[in-house]
Amino acid sequence: MTTFMLLMLVVGGPTLGENPFYVSPNQIRALEKSNKAGNFAKKIKAKTRRKMHDLSDPLEPDEFADMWKDDE
Repeated sequence: MTTFMLLMLVVGGPTLGENPFYVSPNQIRALEKSNKAGNFAKKIKAKTRRKMHDLSDPLEPDEFADMWKDDE
């Protein structure tokens, strides 16, 4: 779909030429926004996967954890 056309008059004039490679600024902004949304979704998914991994493989208790504690 070509949206940019050169018109002889402001409204209703014959088309002088058109650019088939024209991309509207709204389309560019929409693509950037969807890319950012995709990146955010990846981050959230990775964070959730990491949390599930940590919960499934808990750390073993340290046998020397209370060795250096004072009895005070």
